[in-house]
Amino acid sequence: MSSIKLPQDTTAVAAAASVDAPVSATTSHVVRPDAHTQRFDRQLRLWASSGQRSLESASILLIGATALGAHILKNLVLPGIGRFTILDPNLVTPEDLASNFFLEPDNLGKSRGAEVTKCLLELNPGVKGLAVVSHPAHVLAEDPSYFTSPENNFSLIIAVNQPSSILLPLADICGAAKDGMGIPFMAVRSSGMVGEIKLQVKEHPVIETHPPSLVDLRLTAPFGELELYADSIDLTTQDTMELAHIPFVVLLLRKLKEWRSQHDGQLPTSRDRAAFLATVNALRTQAGDADQENIDEAVSALTQHIWGPLSRPKIPAKIQQLFEDQKCASVDKLSSNFWLLVRALKSFVEAPAPSPQQSSEPSSALGGGGLLPLPGSLPDMKASSAGYVALQNVYRRKTLQDLANFRSHLANVLGEAGLDAGVIPAEEVESFVKHAGYVEVIRGKNERESREQPAKQAYIQAFDDMTITVQHHLAFLAADRFYTLHSRWPGSDAIFSAVVSSSGVLLSDDPANGPGFVNPSRGSHTFSNKGPVSATDATERAEDTGSPSHPTAGPAAGDTEAMVDENDRRSFKRARALDPPVVSSSSISNGTASRDVVMADVSDTGPAQQQTTASHDQDVDALLQEARAVCTSIGLIDPADPEWEAEHWDKVEEACEELVRSGRADLPSTAALLGGVGAQEVIKLVTRQYIPLDNLCIYDGIKGAIGAYKV
Repeated sequence: MSSIKLPQDTTAVAAAASVDAPVSATTSHVVRPDAHTQRFDRQLRLWASSGQRSLESASILLIGATALGAHILKNLVLPGIGRFTILDPNLVTPEDLASNFFLEPDNLGKSRGAEVTKCLLELNPGVKGLAVVSHPAHVLAEDPSYFTSPENNFSLIIAVNQPSSILLPLADICGAAKDGMGIPFMAVRSSGMVGEIKLQVKEHPVIETHPPSLVDLRLTAPFGELELYADSIDLTTQDTMELAHIPFVVLLLRKLKEWRSQHDGQLPTSRDRAAFLATVNALRTQAGDADQENIDEAVSALTQHIWGPLSRPKIPAKIQQLFEDQKCASVDKLSSNFWLLVRALKSFVEAPAPSPQQSSEPSSALGGGGLLPLPGSLPDMKASSAGYVALQNVYRRKTLQDLANFRSHLANVLGEAGLDAGVIPAEEVESFVKHAGYVEVIRGKNERESREQPAKQAYIQAFDDMTITVQHHLAFLAADRFYTLHSRWPGSDAIFSAVVSSSGVLLSDDPANGPGFVNPSRGSHTFSNKGPVSATDATERAEDTGSPSHPTAGPAAGDTEAMVDENDRRSFKRARALDPPVVSSSSISNGTASRDVVMADVSDTGPAQQQTTASHDQDVDALLQEARAVCTSIGLIDPADPEWEAEHWDKVEEACEELVRSGRADLPSTAALLGGVGAQEVIKLVTRQYIPLDNLCIYDGIKGAIGAYKV
């Protein structure tokens, strides 16, 4: 008789199968997957068809078509997000060409959102995209319902490098959307080699959390049929081949039964580990020269399947907290599917377990007897084909029985809530039962609450990390205050700040600025394109306005880039990088120096560099002043307790200096990494699988470190 090694986590839940239907050991006919399955095969292995359907029905709004924003959408378009919308008023500038690989020189002067949309749609013809050419502040002021309207039905909103004047009102709107359930909101920002992702969710239940293993063998609390099956196996057989193929599950069940018979029905405790291990190893003497792999597996399984269950409560603490939640205690027609399922789970756990003699008919009078439903997964193990299938059928029948009884409890809960019995899809019910021991609810903080009521202790603990990154978050908060005072980011001029934050280079017909350009330093807010337009339409409208070749040309003296022929832009950009132009001291003091000058090497000693260094130092001092105010408001800096300041303020200083030095530059490498992390978190939220970020992730590319915090 040959041995068989079956794949791990062989699941036993099958909705259409009857409880008594056996599992066949023969190979069934293989159906060739369709083109859609073949195309997305690798990701289907991560989040299955249910997750892919959720992804393909999702709608994402991106505010800010920067390089970072484009990278996030790229990583969502490729796996097949259903639809995305880009809200961005800006025209394509030379700075965009330097950082955003989705843009080309021919795009200069055209709608940035439309051009990025057009390029993204080339990656996946199954995705729909839309470019809205309007200022986010205008939409917030004139039509705030745009973000929450059923017509748009945004699944998640992403804001890239937006100032507090945009972030906070938008976070409030997202938090109050959908009758208080909220729309997930992600704020992403970067500056040079550092960046962060801040996530706001009101309540986010996760059923498929993807734990390392779903295997629950119930060795310490065996159900009736499992005990009967284990007792039917002859461990005294002299056939060494047959003995070598007895599943380790049976070996441990028999040894546990033997132990209980010798210890007044008590299971072994932690003090008995060595003694119980000796009883298992005693099987080796009986096996003689035969293969002892199944005994090795039994020894290896002791920690996970015996000592682990004996040392922890039968119901995990997180699940018990859900049972005690007010939303579980009181369900009605407005309750989400998740809380209806949790209420049914609580009822199932409290009901007595069926005995082997009881009917297999589903009943709300029967349940888990203090235990959760059996997931039904079996690990890989040494066993004969027939023996493995027989054991698999035992677990499968119990799993289907628990599923049937759970559905009876759920029907009662739905009836109490005044809902139809079939309101929750069968697939969702089966997934919940299978993952019942691992479901979670993430409840986050509103962005405004995070700033007005900061978690002081969380910040203190974050500074105790071996690789600290939280100081960059404090620097970003200080930069928000700086922007409020100066209408630009530290280390940047007003023009570049507008480019980075989608805050002023608008498609406009204002004759004072010339067609297609609004000077953000004048605070003008002229909007000619207020409604949604397609990528093609937006590009055509940008061309119709006669946009200049360099719409964001600042007042710096000697700036000749606007006169360069469009076919020669790339070579001119290279030449300018090697020989940056000289600017007047007035332009520096006004914060309007060219980006190439501001980012010049501080080791240079020419007049222009001396002026740039002076401006740099002024911004550093101003930003440190705001950082001190931020740390004081959190409670980190306290005159009565100077210990934190003495130990950690230098790290905040370094973070502020780096923020000014980088000047909010959108570096491709940082954008690529944060784009991947941001898209990963979006996929978690949209598919409702895996545990999402809660609530802050900070990346430090200088140290090559990344940290996650809840602040």
